[in-house]
Amino acid sequence: MGRDKLALSFGGTTLLAERAAEFRARFANVYLSVAAADSYPEIDCARIIDSVERCGPMGALYSALSQLKSGVFLCAGDMPYASSEAALRLLEQVQPSGADIVWAEPTFAYYAESVLAVAGAHIASRDYKLRGLIPELWSVYYELPERELFNVNTPEDYALLNRGVETGQAQLRRK
Repeated sequence: MGRDKLALSFGGTTLLAERAAEFRARFANVYLSVAAADSYPEIDCARIIDSVERCGPMGALYSALSQLKSGVFLCAGDMPYASSEAALRLLEQVQPSGADIVWAEPTFAYYAESVLAVAGAHIASRDYKLRGLIPELWSVYYELPERELFNVNTPEDYALLNRGVETGQAQLRRK
């Protein structure tokens, strides 16, 4: 993106602030995974400071599992339409499945505490892709509409998002 995409404007606030508000409305504990404690001071959430630097969502997951000592639901801050309702539906699959991972997208997923050791091994081998955890553990895929999982990775994605916000009819398919 060339800039902090989580600070991009969306819905009268920022992508990250909008996601935080969405999840705080339904979940008692919402944490921001950040490199520094003073990141995003405008957002009223507890912080999980990255214990491993520069390895993206894998580092965030590892830090959260290490520090919280429990399973975690991970939602990327650049997924503007990811809803807390969808997260709750996905989480309903955790108990009956007994899975280590219940996922719709690697950055919209539940990860059990049992994932910690495997995530640590991936980090040690410099393999930072969350998707790599899925075949190594008991995982259950949970299908969600494509719109829920849209994420903003490029200026083109952000342009699509803005057109959708303006018209209310986002066409969020990428090539």
